[in-house]
Amino acid sequence: MRYLLDTNIFIDFITDDYISTDIRELTSDFENIIYVSSETIKEFIHLLQAGKVVPKKEIRSLDVFDLIENTFGFLLLI
Repeated sequence: MRYLLDTNIFIDFITDDYISTDIRELTSDFENIIYVSSETIKEFIHLLQAGKVVPKKEIRSLDVFDLIENTFGFLLLI
């Protein structure tokens, strides 16, 4: 199946906030394809620069793409 993460769920992944068991199972199933939209990235970077999102570790705006693809294994939907 294919899924599109909304901004809130994506931010929960970045900040290591509580994520439900259902979401964890869905995103860890390698048969599923998880997308993150470019709008979600824009919103996240805006919130990051405004100081409204505090990630678990320091993240530069350019690091977001690496996190999406290499750390979480999600695909960027442009």
